[in-house]
Amino acid sequence: NLCPEPVDQMDEDCLRLTSREFEGKLNTKYKDLFRRAHTKDKKLHGLSKQYFASVRSKWEAYKEELCDDPTVTTDLKTPADRIYSLCAIEQTKLHLKALERF
Repeated sequence: NLCPEPVDQMDEDCLRLTSREFEGKLNTKYKDLFRRAHTKDKKLHGLSKQYFASVRSKWEAYKEELCDDPTVTTDLKTPADRIYSLCAIEQTKLHLKALERF
């Protein structure tokens, strides 16, 4: 692991790598849920692919609303970028944990 320290102590490069890693895990989890919904996995109790697509869409909007700082209007790197990255990583970790119920 290139970034072993806690997320809040990571440098920008590690934050970017960690964010991509969690986004990849999230994509993999949703692909698995979509596949399982398509094959009518009984453990999903009849939940459809559309249900999980809706959850993902709403979660993305929630994450953006929670983590985005609307006061930042520049393309320059700012402390707000770091706060957004930390928030997005933490929220993705929590979302993945919640999806493990399925």
